[in-house]
Amino acid sequence: MGKKKIKLRKRDAERIAEFAAALTKELGIFGRIAVSNCKQQVMAEKKVGSPYPVTRSIAVNKANQSAYTGMRTRITAEVVLSGKRTLGLYGIDPEKFVPFAGGCPIYTQEGIHIGGAGFSQETAVTDERIIATAIEACGFLSDAPKKEDISLEKIQKAAKKVKKRMKKGK
Repeated sequence: MGKKKIKLRKRDAERIAEFAAALTKELGIFGRIAVSNCKQQVMAEKKVGSPYPVTRSIAVNKANQSAYTGMRTRITAEVVLSGKRTLGLYGIDPEKFVPFAGGCPIYTQEGIHIGGAGFSQETAVTDERIIATAIEACGFLSDAPKKEDISLEKIQKAAKKVKKRMKKGK
């Protein structure tokens, strides 16, 4: 029997959006929140106060961009705008590209990428801080877990085992 694919659940998306909305109210500001799965399907949205109408599409595009790439929109923007990569390499529609912060990926504690969330209204830095805080407060990671290097000692031990097996013809 195959492994069950881990996905963003609707209730988790709603919990992230609810937390971000409550945090926004606590800060006395307004804005839009969107949470999407890796297929870029919006699973939860919240509006706090009277944000500008354009904030909905920006929040959704931030969520979708992070859901698709597995990176914060700030990082994607830095890489694309510096010319190191193109939008095509990331599979991002140029019409929906968000060239600033405010979108974060959603990872499980085990490092499985399950979606993205976006906030729009304040400064790009504040947008990112609000949505990252909401993701993390709900028990998820707002960045891919850092991959640690395999120690040289471990690699050398493995090499010895491989040599022995190869000598035996296995």
